[in-house]
Amino acid sequence: MVMAAGVLLGGVFANHDQAFAQPPVLRLVYPPADGQVVDSQTFYVLGSTTPDATLKVNGAPVELEPNGAFLTMVTVPAGASMLTLEASKGGETTRVTRSVVFPAPWTTSPVSPATIEKGRLRPAREQVLQPGDVLRVFMKGSPGGKATFSIGNFKVSLPMVESTEYVERDSGEALFGDGTKATLIRDVKGLYSGTYVVQPGDKIDSAIIGFKLVMPNGEIATAVAPGRVTFESGAIPRIAEFVEEPGIIRTGPNTSRTMHLPKGVRLWVVGQDGDFFKVRLAEGVTGWAAVKQLKVLPPGAPVPFSTVSSFRTIAMPDRTQIRLYLSERLPFRVEQSDNPNRLTLTVYGATAATESILYDPADKLIREIRWSQPAAGAYQLRIDLNVKQQWGFDCYYDKTELVLEVKKPPARHSMGGPLAGRTIVVDAGHGGTENGAIGATLLMEKEVNLRIALELREFLEKAGARVVMTRVNDATLELPDRVKIAVENRGDLLVSIHNNALSDGFNPWEVHGTSTYYYHPQSLPLARALQRSLVEALKLPDYAVFYRNLAMTRITWMPAVLIEVAFMINPKEEALLAQPEFQRKAAVAIVKGIEDFFDSAAD
Repeated sequence: MVMAAGVLLGGVFANHDQAFAQPPVLRLVYPPADGQVVDSQTFYVLGSTTPDATLKVNGAPVELEPNGAFLTMVTVPAGASMLTLEASKGGETTRVTRSVVFPAPWTTSPVSPATIEKGRLRPAREQVLQPGDVLRVFMKGSPGGKATFSIGNFKVSLPMVESTEYVERDSGEALFGDGTKATLIRDVKGLYSGTYVVQPGDKIDSAIIGFKLVMPNGEIATAVAPGRVTFESGAIPRIAEFVEEPGIIRTGPNTSRTMHLPKGVRLWVVGQDGDFFKVRLAEGVTGWAAVKQLKVLPPGAPVPFSTVSSFRTIAMPDRTQIRLYLSERLPFRVEQSDNPNRLTLTVYGATAATESILYDPADKLIREIRWSQPAAGAYQLRIDLNVKQQWGFDCYYDKTELVLEVKKPPARHSMGGPLAGRTIVVDAGHGGTENGAIGATLLMEKEVNLRIALELREFLEKAGARVVMTRVNDATLELPDRVKIAVENRGDLLVSIHNNALSDGFNPWEVHGTSTYYYHPQSLPLARALQRSLVEALKLPDYAVFYRNLAMTRITWMPAVLIEVAFMINPKEEALLAQPEFQRKAAVAIVKGIEDFFDSAAD
């Protein structure tokens, strides 16, 4: 009876479990939404499901981590595609679908009928050019034809040339591959380009760029570029002034930054491409600035110019000032080098009339300053320093006086270790409405960043440091505010804590681990010391030290680095990041890296 009862009870329990079985949970983190446009045909799919479930993505089995996290790579055809994920357990299945779009790559257009693809025409934006500038035009159409372009009624039947190959760049392969596949040559024909050099006396206003393609069989196709072009003489200079701060000068329209300038700096505008002005800085030196940051002054405003007759150094307790006496606010650029330790200040629009330099006898930081005029309209100072390690600089205007401040090495506390008396700024990346990267189990980067940062504060304070936190809770904090906190608290260095993710096209099982980012040469020794310490302590792959133009690494007043401790999107590393002991281990490694840096930087 007992045995029979036991069998009966077992059957009851089995039926009860089956009756109340729940479908497995299935969370898809990436791609995040329907209609997601992916940058590569091969991309990762990230999420989590109920542990011990089975998972298929587009019919292919996917291995799960013990906590149910999954990460896999899929390849889709060009155009719109559907991802289907199915998690099954105990006879129950949960299905999630998501649409993705990989833009179709370029293909050769048909020879007949004669075709010019309307979406592949350049210029795409309004352009303003002056004598000597180059107008570049492009169209994609049927291969093997004779192509010409016209500039309104001003120039007609200008020649175009068909290229024989289409070149693509794979940035991921260039950085992390063996280098052999970074340049991809694709067999796409029918790509036509042409140029016209603007001549003195050329003058047109908002002219259309027309294209004509004549095929060997006599078929003809025509089209008009979306962007119009204006040729101006430049005889009456156009002057604009920065009304936002920082005013950013770039290498091209929406490309790399080269300068960050204060309000009131004036620029000589010599062209335009869409939302960007081309500006002349000196003879043979140009840059680009966003139209929205500038106010165009009335016609007749003079070209920015000043002579530099003299300058001086002024010793202060924690810095030395170099003051240049100008007649107006001109654009400038400060470049730093560490071998030798030097700052190079270039003032654009300035001409040397320098006869004397006054060195403050109380100053021991500046070894020598030499001036030069490398180009017409470019005045340059080479400032050599008596330091082993540079600790920061700032450049700003006091009315029309250009002030370059060079920070002195921080004083070492007479008692205690290498961190005693130091001011360390700790920035927990993201926060509040900005989640940062999200892991497979929905662990948010902002949470992990803060936990590591708080642990770091505790260990730094135990080592005798004064710690300044940019945030201590789940607050939304803009990047300029973080920078302001660091500078106003006179930090000796800054460490920004983050955790990483990848863009499409990278394999997150191959590209992961710890990385550290710097921008100015003064920060590279700190970045290397931190990277060494973290890799040794955490035993994660060495993802490398990177030069990277980031808001938190662009800080000039102190060595500043950004650390990506691990990868949120790698399920194994996400599981580690969730563990308090791993967070403490990362904090301890950062402290050791900072100590190593201070030891090596000591004079």
